Amino acid sequence: MDRQYKERRTFGKGVEAILIKAEDSSYLPAYAALLYLLNLYSIISCAGHSTAVVDNFCVACSLWAGLTGNSILSALCLSLATYHSLYPVMLVVPISLLLYQDRGTSRLVGYLTWYIIWSFLLFTSSYIITGSCDFLSAVYGFILWVPDQTPNIGLFWYFFTEMFQHFRIFFLCIFQVHAFLYTVPMSLRYSNQPVLLAYILMSIMALFKSYPAISDITLPLALLCMWSHLFRYSAGK
Repeated sequence: MDRQYKERRTFGKGVEAILIKAEDSSYLPAYAALLYLLNLYSIISCAGHSTAVVDNFCVACSLWAGLTGNSILSALCLSLATYHSLYPVMLVVPISLLLYQDRGTSRLVGYLTWYIIWSFLLFTSSYIITGSCDFLSAVYGFILWVPDQTPNIGLFWYFFTEMFQHFRIFFLCIFQVHAFLYTVPMSLRYSNQPVLLAYILMSIMALFKSYPAISDITLPLALLCMWSHLFRYSAGK
């Protein structure tokens, strides 16, 4: 809203209806919480003791800390999410843009530095506990090489079940690059709207990750209410 107020003189005529108002944002936290807690997918995930709930918590805390300017906490939460699931590493870009635009270069450098430090400490702790680097192949190797083709709600298992084995490595690289590829064009297009960029990347992660869970979509669905003032202009109306 602060940016909208500063740039109001550059807006065209007749856009007042789609501008964010103070009363629009007052109810958003409660709506987002209700949409997440009462979502059937969230309830099923909790009942199934899914660790994806922890990922959602870390991602949400990372975004909240980034919005409040707490780069250390944001870096810690995002490093935890990346440590567990890899794909949230894409959110480094929107959070970096958010901190840079609101706090300047020094906060951006501090955020990236702390992200590297936290990640290093997590990997070092795993190495000390396990006594080897086998956890890297067990976690990230499993995510990237997709050895388990048990049917799930994702795209990978069906495609690679039907594929000839001598094409597997090529298309595996294509699929994995495809999941991360959107980060570059979306970051260029929405560099001035890092919150929207983070929302888009979270939705892409939920759709294109190798082993998705039903709880992956719950956080994007809960945050969708942030743009409720634009619903009246959706194509279905």
